[in-house]
Formats: sequence, C-alpha cells, structure tokens
Amino acid sequence: MVEGILTTTLARTAMDVARSGSFTEALVVLDGALRAGVTIEELAILTDRGRRRRGIALVRQAITSADGRSESAGESLSRALMIRAGIPLPDLQVEYREDDGEVFARVDFEWGGRVVGEFDGLMKYCDAGDVVAEKRREDKLRALGIIVVRWTWDDPRHPDRFIALLRRTFTAAGLLAA
Repeated sequence: MVEGILTTTLARTAMDVARSGSFTEALVVLDGALRAGVTIEELAILTDRGRRRRGIALVRQAITSADGRSESAGESLSRALMIRAGIPLPDLQVEYREDDGEVFARVDFEWGGRVVGEFDGLMKYCDAGDVVAEKRREDKLRALGIIVVRWTWDDPRHPDRFIALLRRTFTAAGLLAA
C-alpha cells in the first residue's frame, strides 16, 4: 500500500510491463529493474508463477540477456538491437586505469579490449570543460590501440544504420571478417 493505494512490487511491475511489449521493450524494463535492485531470482520466481500468462516466453528470452549494469534506457535499447542483429555482446561498464591504478575511463560497452562503445545522451556535453575532459579520455583510450565508437539516441532509431556502424567498426578492429 502506498498512500492507501494497492500497488505491486517493482519486480512484479517490471514483469507485467515486460510481458506486454517487444523484446527490446522487455529488455529495457528488465535492465532497469535489475539496476534498481530487483534480482534475477525474483524475476525467475515470477516467470515460473506466470508460466501460462501471455508474453511470458518473451520475458524468459529477455531475462537471459537482462543486465543491471546497463545504466540507461539508451544503453539497453542499443544492446537489444545488437542482440537482434547477432552482434557480439559487449562487456558493460568496463574501467580503464592509469599505471598508478586510478580510473581514467569507464566505458558503456567493451569488446575484447579492441573496441569501446559509448551511448551519449548529450547532456554531459553542455559544458565546454566536459567536452575537453571527454576528448582527453578518448585520446587515452585510442593511445592504447582501442577504437572508440559513439552513438546518440538518433542512431538506434535507425537500426540498420546503427548496426552498419558497429559492423564497420568491428571490421576495422579485426573483430569481423571484411
């Protein structure tokens, strides 16, 4: 009960929303629920209890890919498109460190130390100092021989273009055959 109104748990709400949409929508919702503290075990219990409910097969599929390390809906959307296109799955929120151990970069997506991907919501570039800091961070990654690929909200809205961008990047990095 919240202010006299009967509510469901975060896990149950996420499950109900995930059942009613597409794979992409389910993944975005489940990633968000995991990020907010719901556990895979809670989702598994609800999936088992609702095994006859409409959309449960979709939820089962999305749960296998759900990851609370995805820090935004844009990151989850990007990953859903990667999954649907058969793009190699990245590691998420990988840190790169200076020789003294200090973190100089934490990247949204990382593929084998060869490519990093950044989903940019653009809000972090409102200040010129932020742009300079981001440029320096990216220069340090490139100095390690890492290819940096960036995208914004507009790119996943055009899935074919977004996937082509990733495939070109992976080909340049030697992760995909030309």
